[in-house]
Amino acid sequence: MIAYHEWIRFGHDPVYAKDFYALTRAEAQAFATKVIEAMPERIQQLTEFVQYRRPRQGWTPDFTDGSFQVLVEVLHESVEKIPRSNAEVEKVRDGRSDILNIIDEPIWRWKVTDRTISLAFDAALYFGNDLIDKEDRMIWRLEERLNANRFQPIVRAPSKINKPPYLCVAPFDLFRSHVFRIANGDPHVYSLEQIRHHWMQNISRYKLLQR
Repeated sequence: MIAYHEWIRFGHDPVYAKDFYALTRAEAQAFATKVIEAMPERIQQLTEFVQYRRPRQGWTPDFTDGSFQVLVEVLHESVEKIPRSNAEVEKVRDGRSDILNIIDEPIWRWKVTDRTISLAFDAALYFGNDLIDKEDRMIWRLEERLNANRFQPIVRAPSKINKPPYLCVAPFDLFRSHVFRIANGDPHVYSLEQIRHHWMQNISRYKLLQR
């Protein structure tokens, strides 16, 4: 099997939204710089991995509908999961808001491997670049606003008007959540293909409003 370099590690790098939120501005900027500098290497490794899994399809990162569909298929079948111990489950329970415990919101019993997170973040890089390919005013940048995606690398476009549709996406959070849902058999309302289609529509509206 092709070796897949793990470049994101639990406990060493930010993975969850709360991990990013806990960073200092300097730490967040350093991570965002690391992401941007590593992007060509990561996309190349992602390409080699998908080609290994789909040798007859000649996959390339060309930002087409078909390429995204194949990427999602490979991502789904490559998720590696590890059971959480009872102690880890209780740690999650103790660290979340009281309301989630009151309503007994289920806690995911499976976590994923570092390799899965690395693959998910590489797919997130591809998705971000896919959006940029459709609207070149979108760029990778650090989210510094006080919101749920604070200090994450995001893809965002400037806006002349202060009303929707806003072009601001947090690909890392999107793909991290997705692989955890796959590992835990937790179906989401929308597939990644549907989410991509939603953003393609938003980009089309954005182009019209920014004229």
